[in-house]
Amino acid sequence: MKSLILLSTMLLSFASFAETIVVMETHMPRTMNRPMISDKFFMDTNTNLGYADIKVTVEQYRPEPRMRRMFCDHRGYRYGTYPGVRPDYMRRCEPLYTRPLPMIRTILDEKIEIPGLELVGKDMIYYGVNGEVKCGNLGRSRVFGAPTLYLTGNCQLKTKIRRNKLIVEFTAN
Repeated sequence: MKSLILLSTMLLSFASFAETIVVMETHMPRTMNRPMISDKFFMDTNTNLGYADIKVTVEQYRPEPRMRRMFCDHRGYRYGTYPGVRPDYMRRCEPLYTRPLPMIRTILDEKIEIPGLELVGKDMIYYGVNGEVKCGNLGRSRVFGAPTLYLTGNCQLKTKIRRNKLIVEFTAN
């Protein structure tokens, strides 16, 4: 029983040290389909500042362009275009089907500065009210050698849509 009380107080004490900042709150237009949200950390190596890269997309369907209607006979050929008569004009008649085509539309694509998030050397550090928090480090990927952020899990970006408002929160433990 004592260990359970000790464990619960320890977990609650860690939760009280978490700092949450609302980075962005903006109005979103209504859409028929559910929007897809992509949020990433972005560190600018020239200015040593940290950003949140937010992209909101929606998958919409648009109708396929319609073909011209053709008058056809009972065998499926256009009138006057039988196989032996005019082969260049010979065309089979096909039924008209309209299939909806998926199209991805970008609603929002922004980079928002996170106050207090900086790049010191190769370390990504957040300077907040509770002190310094190491969020990760900047390195190179093993396969392609591209600059990559390796996160420690101490800092998180949370995005949610509530009542047509996009809310982006940054949490540092």
